Amino acid sequence: VRAQWREVDKVLDLRFALKEFSAEELAALMAIIITEKPKILILYLQGNEITDEGATRIAEALPSLSKLQGLNLNNNRIGEEGVMKIAEALPCLGAVLGLTLDLDPNQ
Repeated sequence: VRAQWREVDKVLDLRFALKEFSAEELAALMAIIITEKPKILILYLQGNEITDEGATRIAEALPSLSKLQGLNLNNNRIGEEGVMKIAEALPCLGAVLGLTLDLDPNQ
């Protein structure tokens, strides 16, 4: 997976909607993002049953996504704790022109 990722390090729009990632799969994806620091402008992760644990992993990866302008997390299972982790990580994105953090409807 990592070798394939290197070839797409100029990704602008990464869509993983309705994939229903396991916690381990989401953690692996976020670990690759942290390591490879791809140029993603928009990240779609809606409809994946992401929980607070997954939201924490996403929050940990956000500093590696310095170009991120859009993040869609709707239709997941993110509760207050996960929302807070994402919110705490948002300042690391710097000068974002238009970040859409769509958490509706989550828990």
